[in-house]
Amino acid sequence: LLCMVVVGLCQGVQPILGYNYGAGHIDRMKRAFWLSVMIATAVTTAGCIFGLFTPKWIALAFTDNPELIFVTVNSLEISMLAFWAVGFQIVSTTLFQCSFQGQSLLFLLLIFGLLIFRPVLFQLLPHFDEQIIPGAAPEQPHVIPRYPLLKIAYPLKGTVGT
Repeated sequence: LLCMVVVGLCQGVQPILGYNYGAGHIDRMKRAFWLSVMIATAVTTAGCIFGLFTPKWIALAFTDNPELIFVTVNSLEISMLAFWAVGFQIVSTTLFQCSFQGQSLLFLLLIFGLLIFRPVLFQLLPHFDEQIIPGAAPEQPHVIPRYPLLKIAYPLKGTVGT
């Protein structure tokens, strides 16, 4: 839900960024960008704090199965550790789109996924149980196809569901 608020903010600031970029008013564009970043980061930081301190309440709102609550609480705690930065990421993506630099954005996202995210995930996986994988980035679809490969590469025992 909080990401929807940030995306709505980005949809509102997108014409402002685009018009100011097109008109050459870079100072106005920067001011609008940083104001949007501050608001979006405040929203996601509030969500991060709420998710870190009340994960069991959030899980209990959807189920009463104790095993599912256990898995949900652990995954939510892992996900929320970096959620505060999502606001900046979404607004930055909007800036790239408004300044007609979509190819640069795509290149940076691919580099991040291949050179940073994947090696870090492979290095951390042996030190955690399998819940780090869905908790690492449940909203990022490029994680899902690698999940079976990682599960085969690092078979783990003693976790919920095995």
